[in-house]
Amino acid sequence: MNIPALIKSTSIRNFAKLLSANVVAQVIGLLIYPILTRIYAPEDFGLLNLFLSIGNVVLVISLADYYYSIVLPKEDNDAAALAHVSSVSLIVTVLLLTVSILFAHPISALFKS
Repeated sequence: MNIPALIKSTSIRNFAKLLSANVVAQVIGLLIYPILTRIYAPEDFGLLNLFLSIGNVVLVISLADYYYSIVLPKEDNDAAALAHVSSVSLIVTVLLLTVSILFAHPISALFKS
């Protein structure tokens, strides 16, 4: 396959769009981080990292990356079933997190924050 045809392919163009969006997001974070370290104390960053870590774990558990697999099936019924499973998993996680708000103080005491 020649290079111009490869560049014109839709999959390569879509991949480049996703990659460039991730690169821009990372660069913005790298540019903003030194400014934020001047404004906030190290304890605040520790609490932010704790919150983001818990949020990332909950995100992986709640969606289970089903949204990546929705585009894979050849039939629409299978894709709809995957979207339904992902939605139900997300709703259950949101309900559990809503209930966990009642236990916010014991959870914060557990993490000493």
